[in-house]
Amino acid sequence: MKRKLIVLPELPTVDAFRRYLIKENLIGNRIISVDVSWPRSIMLPQKDLFFAMVKGSYIISIHRRGKWLFIELDKGTLGIHLRMTGSLFVIGSSDQPVPYARTNFDLEGDRKLVLSDPRKFAKLWFGTETTEILSSLGPEPLNDSLEPNEGFRFDEFSKHFVNRNILVKTLLLDQRVVAGIGNIYADEILLHCGLSPFVKTTELKEARIISIYEGIVNVLGEAIKELDILLGKGVLPTGNQESKKHFKLPRFKGAQCQICGSKVSWIKLNGRGTYYCGSCQK
Repeated sequence: MKRKLIVLPELPTVDAFRRYLIKENLIGNRIISVDVSWPRSIMLPQKDLFFAMVKGSYIISIHRRGKWLFIELDKGTLGIHLRMTGSLFVIGSSDQPVPYARTNFDLEGDRKLVLSDPRKFAKLWFGTETTEILSSLGPEPLNDSLEPNEGFRFDEFSKHFVNRNILVKTLLLDQRVVAGIGNIYADEILLHCGLSPFVKTTELKEARIISIYEGIVNVLGEAIKELDILLGKGVLPTGNQESKKHFKLPRFKGAQCQICGSKVSWIKLNGRGTYYCGSCQK
């Protein structure tokens, strides 16, 4: 696998990491030992107990909820939140060391699962009830077929637009509304819908809300497909040009909108850097 800096993992990226770990045959493997060089990354439990519970555990399954990656062990659940710059690598003893390695899970077969995190924002959690960290998380937008998830219904989604005079992008970033959307894909969804980032929720009629709902499903679904193709070629989800080609809004000033060719604009909205196309988005 090509290894470079992983930036801003969102739902499609985290899901790609999930599939990467599965393809690397981690399920059924045993975690022999754990080394955490940045102990503040451990949310719960206390460090020594975290080590004791994870060490010697067998990996049963791997799944995702929002931006959380969960590795089910025979002793409980290991949760990994990559935050802004976290990434995961599976390496062998003959591979080059991973830069910014903060956590190493030594596996059977002389391999390691490495959490790399330049800015040290990633979080580790271990427990038996994920509800304590997921209780405020909204519905998952996609099912395994990349169609609207059963819990992500338009009638419930549209209620969030009533009596809330906020920017639509702010609403998309609210993890209580829908899980897994971050800054990059919020911009991509707004472009897909032809909606200006300056539009507020109270300004939208039902037809535009429907387009946003469908845009969430379409944009995230297509991103997952594109990243899965890259995985098949041995390319990890982000940190390289290949993983950015599906963006219709290149993430740098002066770039061209991939829909109309107009110059991409940038502004800071509510503390978030926002890219948009003034021609496509009204």
